[in-house]
Amino acid sequence: MSKIFIITIFLATVACVEDNGSAKKELSDLKPKGKELFMENCASCHAADMKMVMTAPALGTVIRKRGKDWVYNFTKNAALMLEQGDSIALQLRKEGWGLMPSYPKLSEPELDSIFAFVALKFEESK
Repeated sequence: MSKIFIITIFLATVACVEDNGSAKKELSDLKPKGKELFMENCASCHAADMKMVMTAPALGTVIRKRGKDWVYNFTKNAALMLEQGDSIALQLRKEGWGLMPSYPKLSEPELDSIFAFVALKFEESK
């Protein structure tokens, strides 16, 4: 897949911008803060290349697989989703993955930044 296509898919998913002309710049603008937040909150369990599995799954295609709402809700409170019987959360536990810590203080713009970093880093690693 082309880099522009991946970026367009990501932006359509997270609705960061309204037109494709500024999409690439918007995504790049989010990356530095996203990297910082990723390193602070995610890197202890998720590989920074977005492809390798560590103690948690690789994140490179997670939004495309799960959708923005699911990923953001899971990031904010995985335990609640498991408690409420979310089928994906239950399946992850069944497969032996540990329960993800909850990050309720991360705002939607911060999550947008993290997943912009994830999308760009994954594309760069191809």
